Amino acid sequence: MDGDRLRTWEDILHLPEQEQPEIVNGKPYYRAGQRNHHGRTLARLTAQLVAADGPNLRDGWWICAEATVRLAPHQIVCPDLVGWRRARLPDLPNDWPCDIRPDWGCEVLSLSNAW
Repeated sequence: MDGDRLRTWEDILHLPEQEQPEIVNGKPYYRAGQRNHHGRTLARLTAQLVAADGPNLRDGWWICAEATVRLAPHQIVCPDLVGWRRARLPDLPNDWPCDIRPDWGCEVLSLSNAW
């Protein structure tokens, strides 16, 4: 990717999925590989959220890990966890990237991914 031009989804779509950066303010950011402490924290947090994402909860949440979300043309992020309220969104979106803003997002910060 060249120059100072603001990046969009079309700029990274052709790349293999594991090489696709997040785009923040039009600039690409590549995530570092996750370490064990990061993964364990994420796993423990996810376990606490399972009750809110039950299959029969009309007023619960859709909780997803590492969903690619397009917040704006030059803002494409992949938070560790996101959630949509089922009352607002009855069906889980499956678009890639998802253009429906989540109601909640979580990024587990560590030295390997702090910007």
